[in-house]
Amino acid sequence: MPMLRGSTPSRRRWWGAVAAAGVVAALSGCSDTSFDAQTNDVYDPGAGSNARGGGVDVLNALVVDNGDGTGTLSATLILNPGEFDNDVELSTVTMDQLEVTTLDDEPIEATLADGSVPLEPNEPVQLGTEPLAWVSGDNFVAGDMVTLSVAFDAQAQPVEMDIPVVSREGTEMYDGIAEAPAA
Repeated sequence: MPMLRGSTPSRRRWWGAVAAAGVVAALSGCSDTSFDAQTNDVYDPGAGSNARGGGVDVLNALVVDNGDGTGTLSATLILNPGEFDNDVELSTVTMDQLEVTTLDDEPIEATLADGSVPLEPNEPVQLGTEPLAWVSGDNFVAGDMVTLSVAFDAQAQPVEMDIPVVSREGTEMYDGIAEAPAA
């Protein structure tokens, strides 16, 4: 078989190496968006659910099942004055309504200890370290999701969100969460 001019084995190896390097370079660009890539998404590593916007952020909301038919609501509430009109002057907003239901809309008895929880601008309020809000009934257990609805006395928008029910038993994570008061 006649040999084509310029097609020697070493030249074919060289072009093969160039093609392989090109494929490697092209595919290595795909790894630029790996699991370590930075994004603008907020990463919330807590077990609870988060709702942002409407004037009050509800962060890491969950119910800690006390194992006796009660559960303590644990969440961080933050009043964000920047989310209101500039002409609205806020000093305090009060969370004055709390409702909890199963995902099938079956009511769960929910209680606010003092009837309301005051919120100051940009000052986080931690529910759960003191028994400020709790639920009771036989229609929720650890592992369930329930719907939390809270409303406020001022221009803050009501918040409705699905939150998990977690177990107090078997972990020290929820030792700082108060148990619901005895009925």
